[in-house]
Amino acid sequence: MRRLLLSSSIILLIGCQDDKAQHYLETLDIAEQGIHSITIDTGSVTVREPNITAQWSASADLSSGSVLVYSDLVSWSSDAPTVATVSSSGEIRTLSAGVANISASYGRFSDVRPFTVSTAVLQSISLTPETISLDECKSVTVTAEGSYDDGTSREINDLLSWSTDDTSLATVQDQDGSGITIVSHLSGTGLLTASNNDGISGTASLTVLDTLSSIAIDKTSLAMTVGDSSSLNAQAEYSDSSSADITQSSNWSLDETEQSSYLSLSDSYSSKGELSAFAAGVAVVNVGCGGLVATQSTTVTVSAEATLQSLSFSPSDNPYVLSTGDTDKSLTLYANYSDGSAAVDVTADAIWEVASGDSDFIDIDTSDGNEGDILLDADIGDITEDKSISVQVSYGSLDAQIQITVEAP
Repeated sequence: MRRLLLSSSIILLIGCQDDKAQHYLETLDIAEQGIHSITIDTGSVTVREPNITAQWSASADLSSGSVLVYSDLVSWSSDAPTVATVSSSGEIRTLSAGVANISASYGRFSDVRPFTVSTAVLQSISLTPETISLDECKSVTVTAEGSYDDGTSREINDLLSWSTDDTSLATVQDQDGSGITIVSHLSGTGLLTASNNDGISGTASLTVLDTLSSIAIDKTSLAMTVGDSSSLNAQAEYSDSSSADITQSSNWSLDETEQSSYLSLSDSYSSKGELSAFAAGVAVVNVGCGGLVATQSTTVTVSAEATLQSLSFSPSDNPYVLSTGDTDKSLTLYANYSDGSAAVDVTADAIWEVASGDSDFIDIDTSDGNEGDILLDADIGDITEDKSISVQVSYGSLDAQIQITVEAP
């Protein structure tokens, strides 16, 4: 029995120590980050029917004025788990009618917001704006309000299915609790519809104006190295002399299908025009919208990362022949790369040593700032036969050798 009690005490002690350690880490983080409050962002979703999920987020407000996303670091809780539960990442799941107070806490800071679960029945849907008119290749935010049988109304953007009757005219993007984004393409007229699973729907008329004059990409050429990422932007000019960034409204493509084997080009909304290079090659990027294409394409040249190919000496003579009076001579080491760029002087960064030979008479300087200098003994003028040394130099993964010979007078 004493052994069982002792084991239980140890487990309790370890648990307490873990709690203290977590509290210590949170306190340390608060001090380091300068956190002065935690704020919940409801995303405009505070009322929902049973059996629905909604995503809330939390941020840490810093004394510097900066804001950090802390949704996965705070502790989420619901004071009425039979009404609504909340996950460790802030996802709320509704269960039954009532109000649940959802809290997010970190250290001594916390925020709490009410979430209402309602059984009221949806009667109608209205869209704002009801009449949409916009230029080609531009976007507009549309919201949906639902009216319920208990006399209440609220935004229900994320609960609906959205569509346009002509996707060549306009498409729906970025649906969330705060609204949806409509992106226009070709001029014309159409209809935007938002509906729920019970067949209740709301509509808005849609007119796309034929006002686009020209499109240009911000770069006509771009050099990238394998492994690099970059991006291109599309700029539009309109008939009223205005201009706008239409990067996310446009269609991006490579000139040839095989160019995708070395360059990735995104045509997905929110990341359009983004490039990733993964092999050497040359690609041509095109962009179009509203029936027009860019006045000039962008040529993207992807080069393989330059690798060290060889080492070379200057002077290049091998053997390098000197007379006994040549007391001010030196060698320079160059690194040559695979991209064909100019050779790089790496004399000071290389490792120099005499591998063999008459080192009593000839040596190579390895001191800082003097690497590669050829040192001749004071008695070199008295030699009666030629003297030679073999010098080995190492740089990167390569070695190079050169022979230095001093001819006897």
